[in-house]
Amino acid sequence: MPHVWHPLLEADEPTPGVWVILDQYEREYARVSIVRPGTEFGYRAEARGRLVGYYLTLKTACFEAHMAYLSSNGPQGEGVWGLYRNTKEGPLPPPKR
Repeated sequence: MPHVWHPLLEADEPTPGVWVILDQYEREYARVSIVRPGTEFGYRAEARGRLVGYYLTLKTACFEAHMAYLSSNGPQGEGVWGLYRNTKEGPLPPPKR
């Protein structure tokens, strides 16, 4: 099986129960922490200080935080080359030929 990179491989645990994911310049861009509501537990994922969501596994929380970071780079809401931009009326129709 080929080696597959996962954001969890880049996660560092500076304090117990808190994982941070660093970019190539050693700056934190995502944070995952254990949360314990009542008798259950899960993981809270943040990217660039914004809540991404709550997850049941550390692997999923790290992956979703990383994907949120990636999607926050570049133009927002344009889709692929602006072809699939969402509007209030739904996706744009295909171009006429």
